[in-house]
Amino acid sequence: MESQTKSKPPLLCRALAMLAGRYAVAVVALALLLRLPPGEAISAINCDRTFYTANGTFQANLNRLAANLSANASSSPAGFGTATVGTLPDQANGLALCRGDTNASACAACLTEEFRDAQVACPLDKGVTVIRDTCVLRFAGTQFLDFLRPDQWIVSELVFGVATAPGSVNASDAWFTAAVTTIFTSMVDSAAAATNSTRKYFTTAEMAFNPKIYGLAQCTPVLTPDQCRGCLGYLQNQTLTRYMSGRPPSNDAGTMWCLLRYNVSPFYEGRSMLQLAAPPEPPPPATLSPPTPESGTGSTLPHSLILPCFPLNRHYLFHSTCYNTSEFHISVHAGRKQIVVGILAGVAGCVVLIVILSAFLFVRFRRRTKATENDHCE
Repeated sequence: MESQTKSKPPLLCRALAMLAGRYAVAVVALALLLRLPPGEAISAINCDRTFYTANGTFQANLNRLAANLSANASSSPAGFGTATVGTLPDQANGLALCRGDTNASACAACLTEEFRDAQVACPLDKGVTVIRDTCVLRFAGTQFLDFLRPDQWIVSELVFGVATAPGSVNASDAWFTAAVTTIFTSMVDSAAAATNSTRKYFTTAEMAFNPKIYGLAQCTPVLTPDQCRGCLGYLQNQTLTRYMSGRPPSNDAGTMWCLLRYNVSPFYEGRSMLQLAAPPEPPPPATLSPPTPESGTGSTLPHSLILPCFPLNRHYLFHSTCYNTSEFHISVHAGRKQIVVGILAGVAGCVVLIVILSAFLFVRFRRRTKATENDHCE
């Protein structure tokens, strides 16, 4: 995994150069999509492409920032820290967050490794974001925390990444999606409500699905509860609508502000904070098989037949009645001869009716003619 990670960043930096330049102050530029086997660590690095001079003032400030951030985050009950070193234009700003289930030594080791990898993957770059399975690091020459101001925070502008594992869970699409939706929703609610100082905005969950589903949700403690809920809700929506095809065993979504993850294999330390029951399995979709024609009919017929109806005489104010035989469903089991006979009988009936009406009109006409002749004779 390490060799794969180190080969990715240059391509990521080039692909996101324009986007990172636009949102360098506002958002994390995590947009690397990795195909990971279940349980393997997330790793993504993004370079802002804003450079400093080697051995200059900014580099000295960045080195001090690395030591301060690692110490602040690893000693914090929430595993979180921010730091600022120096003054503009050489000011270095940083943010570090360790996963809620990691201890102090693991947190410090992860951040130290991230600083080293950031400078190797993005040499002389003022702004770098690194996201690993157990910690998140962001440093820049700009005040990127200003994005959290109410007038700046826009959830739809969060740049996110999703790592989707190959494979497929043995369950129906509807059932598995319902299970992931349930565990995500429960974790979002729990994380946004977890405002205590020890595990702020952090929660884990386990669902008694087959197979079991494990989940983790976490926000950086500098967010408000509404911002945390919005960030996690955004990742939930993106994952469910775009990355559930094929029922993948793992989806790991993240920005520098929040992380949301599920996996059918355990990936965090300790007992799950939430124990959830699986949603009921939805009934299988109803299947309607087409009716089979009787032997000898040769083919099926439409379920409905619309016969045109015309006024019998345009000089008479008859309200012609047209029958839409869609209300009278013709059985598809009837034989072809039966249907033909029925149609012929209907046509014959119409002909007879026309003949009778014509005879009636003719007789009436003849009577009027004779009456006129008699009047003249008198």
